Amino acid sequence: MTLKKLTCSFLITIILLVASAFINNAEAEEFHWMYNTFLDEFGKQSKSAYMHQDTVGTVSNMFALDGKCYVRVIISHNDFVGIFLNEYKMYRTPIYFPRGLLKMRNSKGEILELRYFSKWSQYGGLHIINGKYNFFDFMRRSVGDVHIMIHDDEYSTYRFTINANGFSESYMRLQNYHTLKQKGSE
Repeated sequence: MTLKKLTCSFLITIILLVASAFINNAEAEEFHWMYNTFLDEFGKQSKSAYMHQDTVGTVSNMFALDGKCYVRVIISHNDFVGIFLNEYKMYRTPIYFPRGLLKMRNSKGEILELRYFSKWSQYGGLHIINGKYNFFDFMRRSVGDVHIMIHDDEYSTYRFTINANGFSESYMRLQNYHTLKQKGSE
């Protein structure tokens, strides 16, 4: 094999590797939402599907300044929106407070404010009821990072970021995923 052919072969291999990495990275960045099903009271998968995005943010209060906060944002197939905040450890009982302020700011500078939450379950978590459709509309209009701040009307402020890229497509996939789960369990 000549030096010219060897060099050409090497360059083609490098180009293919770079293109492959770029495509895989683009696919990974396109959809930031994962899919799953809720568990029933016996720990078995139910027919109800949801999508979620996990992230790490900060919590500031009189005990900690910029302490670590683990966050899971859940969207259920029937349009429930839940936010699970866990201070300091990922797998703890999620925090719940009935009154607070949730502010979201997208890359376009648009801001959405929501107040008052209900409890997601007996174990905690924030269930966004008032304004949940404003949440969906806001996420559909957003591209890239959405910065979220939640203040609990007492002493804690939580800050985190989720990625809105692919939200509408992911939500459509959730509906399809749920339909398949329904059909598969019949």
